[in-house]
Amino acid sequence: MPEEITVNASAAFSGTFKRAPSLLRSQLRGALKDFYINYTNSPNTFIKKYRPVKGLPSKEVREIRLTYGNRLLIIFKNSTLTLLDFGDHDIVSDYASKNKVKADIINARCAPDEILDWTQRQYLTFNEEEEWKIFANEADPSWLSFLDKQQCGISQSILRDIQIASKNNKGWQFHLILGGPGTGKTSILMELFTRLIEIDLYPQIVVSDEVAEYLCASCFHNIDGWRTSLLQANQNQQNADILLVDDPLNKIEIDKYKYLAQDKIYKSVVVVFDPLQLIDKFTDDIYKKYEKLSSVKIHMLNTCYRQKEVVGRAAKRTLDAIAESNAFLIDDRVNEFSDSRKLITKLSNNLKFTNPSGRSRVHLNTTLEVITQEIERLFRGPRLWTHWPPLLVVIEDEKKIVIPRAWREQFARIQYTKLIYMSESKKIKGVEFQHAYVFISRSMFEIITKGFKGSGQSKYEQRKLYRIPITRAKDSIVWFIVDN
Repeated sequence: MPEEITVNASAAFSGTFKRAPSLLRSQLRGALKDFYINYTNSPNTFIKKYRPVKGLPSKEVREIRLTYGNRLLIIFKNSTLTLLDFGDHDIVSDYASKNKVKADIINARCAPDEILDWTQRQYLTFNEEEEWKIFANEADPSWLSFLDKQQCGISQSILRDIQIASKNNKGWQFHLILGGPGTGKTSILMELFTRLIEIDLYPQIVVSDEVAEYLCASCFHNIDGWRTSLLQANQNQQNADILLVDDPLNKIEIDKYKYLAQDKIYKSVVVVFDPLQLIDKFTDDIYKKYEKLSSVKIHMLNTCYRQKEVVGRAAKRTLDAIAESNAFLIDDRVNEFSDSRKLITKLSNNLKFTNPSGRSRVHLNTTLEVITQEIERLFRGPRLWTHWPPLLVVIEDEKKIVIPRAWREQFARIQYTKLIYMSESKKIKGVEFQHAYVFISRSMFEIITKGFKGSGQSKYEQRKLYRIPITRAKDSIVWFIVDN
């Protein structure tokens, strides 16, 4: 899978682009889309399609023909495309005479938004699909119990620490496992749960009803007898040794679980969560305070294996757009908001994808025929789960999006399809599906894929919910754009 392209532009390019007529802008964007398609299909050799510019010290500068008379000068290096300048055929000799390639590269800044649409938001127009490649035991119910190399290492490390703490009553121990979507946080908890029982340590676990149902369906025994809540855990009337916590609501809850370890109500407490999905703001300063406590151990996950690579990368683009967005308009508030969580955002969203292949698709015009084709594709693909709904259907809003009966009849062909509205997204936190279909209005799709600011806190929180469904799909994610 080729790396994503970073696009920068020189001051000269940005100035020319701003003054250029709309037709030339459109031709420029079309040429850049062709450039990206060539890069995607042949990342190691595609650059040979573009002629080097003669008369420059740097042989890496190349030209892209926009029209018969117009040219774009670019340099592509280390997955960074720098747009130098464009204009009529004289632009080549004019630029060569100025000899300012080095300065333009050093001083280049992020390209105009109209250019970035084809790269950072490329799933608007590009269908990425690779031949299916099986990974581990992902087609079986026991898939939940699989741990990747990083997850296995963290699980073993925590288990060793727990065994030591269980024999030593002098100190306290609090483990935080932080990771973005698809990094196996819940799978680690279940591995610890199983292993603790094997070594005669009594665990209790805090999970949502939906996650408990998913765990039971995925070949684990019924965990109802082991479940507890924050309120019950304060008493620990059953004298459990270890408390395992999945996806706390906010930082206040995390602190309360820390006190349970600090007060030795449990020998060890393990909490797993995605800091960008807490309902309050988990800032860099909060992270650093936890990091300084000697009895607190932070474990970071950055390998995503619960989602296939193409699906994970498509989801990540939206996650990045949402992470860059905020509720404010005033520059000081905007900067304060983003600066306070730079580290956390990087830790949660900077993922490596180890599960190959997958499918991501956008249908800009949704029809019954399109939906039928997508359902038929599922039947032709690898085995659909029967222990858990294989298909998640998410609808933006019942008042904005109308789903005709004929469309719903197509969903019903997939046994156990899970259908929810976006406002219900919290019900599926922590669980996964093989495929996800998202029905969304054109206006909202533009908002969440390009980012936004000044929405107000309420709308900001609503839009953040899109992090949940797009990270629940393992094999494929399909967006269906529906006009209001």
